[in-house]
Amino acid sequence: MPSPSSPAGSPSEKRATVPPHPPQKDLLQTSQHDPERQQNTHFSREPLLASAAENIQNLSGPSLLHTVMEAAIDAAEKAGNWGDVPVGAVVFNEDGPIAIAGNEREKRNDPTAHAEVLALRQAAATTGNRRLHGHGLAVTLEPCVMCAGAASLARVSLLVFGAPDLKAGATGSLYNICGDERLPHEIPVLSGFMAEESARLLETFFSLRRHPGP
Repeated sequence: MPSPSSPAGSPSEKRATVPPHPPQKDLLQTSQHDPERQQNTHFSREPLLASAAENIQNLSGPSLLHTVMEAAIDAAEKAGNWGDVPVGAVVFNEDGPIAIAGNEREKRNDPTAHAEVLALRQAAATTGNRRLHGHGLAVTLEPCVMCAGAASLARVSLLVFGAPDLKAGATGSLYNICGDERLPHEIPVLSGFMAEESARLLETFFSLRRHPGP
């Protein structure tokens, strides 16, 4: 029922006619002028979660994770050598890496050329499928909002990262995109794997930037 101060047909009256939604559906609210469409908007999460549970054991063995994180650290070192912030990323399956990339924002003059995005693009091209079920993403630094979102859109089954990013991290530090129940795909996250080695690359890079040699 509209308030006494609200004329009939006002936006506040229309909002009042929209039935409430469970919290996980709030993110995809559609137009307030289409209540029926809002009421029918929902996600079916069970198949994706079941798929992740089925694949995670194959992707989380210590030997495999050590191999892919070493590859990511090597890619990060190469990125630092050409002047980009040293971050590396690897997309992998149970047999090992299928795509490896380092940051190339400076190299390409492209603000979206983060290591994770480039590795996901390579993996999609290699597999011929933009959906990377059964694959993991390993990265030396906690992904930002863009990269965590890209991993979610790619439907990867596991995310592994080394050092946390307290200023921009989106998988636990500032946001938790990979674990947000309002989104259609959740990603199990393993954090802190080879964190010291990953952080050391960044510390050395920025130290040299602040105190360049003669």
